[in-house]
Amino acid sequence: FPVTDYVLAGLYVGDEISIADGTVTLFPALRFDHYKLSPKDDPLLPAFAGAGQSDSRVSPKFGAVVKLGEAVRLFGNYGRGFKSPEPGQVNQYFSNLASGYTSIPNPDLGPEKSESIEGGVRVATDAVRFEASVFHAKFDDFIIQKWVSGSFTPDDPAIYQFVNLNSAKVNGAEAKLEVKQGGFTGTLAVSYADGTVTDETGAKSPLESIDPLKVVAGVGYRETGGRFGGQLIATFGAQKSIGDSTGVCS
Repeated sequence: FPVTDYVLAGLYVGDEISIADGTVTLFPALRFDHYKLSPKDDPLLPAFAGAGQSDSRVSPKFGAVVKLGEAVRLFGNYGRGFKSPEPGQVNQYFSNLASGYTSIPNPDLGPEKSESIEGGVRVATDAVRFEASVFHAKFDDFIIQKWVSGSFTPDDPAIYQFVNLNSAKVNGAEAKLEVKQGGFTGTLAVSYADGTVTDETGAKSPLESIDPLKVVAGVGYRETGGRFGGQLIATFGAQKSIGDSTGVCS
């Protein structure tokens, strides 16, 4: 892609408000984001006309934490987000005809907007730390690289391009448990998400970029004086279904 001046600027303003003798804490905030993408004419790419663009957005955010005793907290967050496209997504070009694929630019690629809500519980003691949450996020103009045409042959290469999806929704849940006892430690973390895309016609399909179920487990030991220790970690990733992988792999 051509030499590009890429400016990202952000300003975040927030407050912390404690009420009911500290039982409830509120976190209102605003974030301002601005970007400007300015490609330059490149003599090494005489036939490539890079596209420039810029945009700004103010995004409100709000969080709350409720104490249910010394060790237990309920929390919730609401926020809107803004994600600018990158130079390599707007103006990049790459072709490997021997392998049957080409990646093309998209001068019309725009920024991604999102709205999300999350809620959960935290438990923290000297021996146990536990957190679980559920979330829902909605995206407009979701940025993703897709296989848009072609059949993966040198004569008809597959065409990949970063595009804006009309809208996308992601629902998910996460949980993490950490236990400490006499120098021994144990960790278990689970995450799951499901995504759906809605195109301009209203048709729905799976969001290919969502990872399937993931589980991480670990056990360890740390000598009380901190002189030595070790940890063994295992990660399991569930298989992604063929129906949820269209356009990502063949």
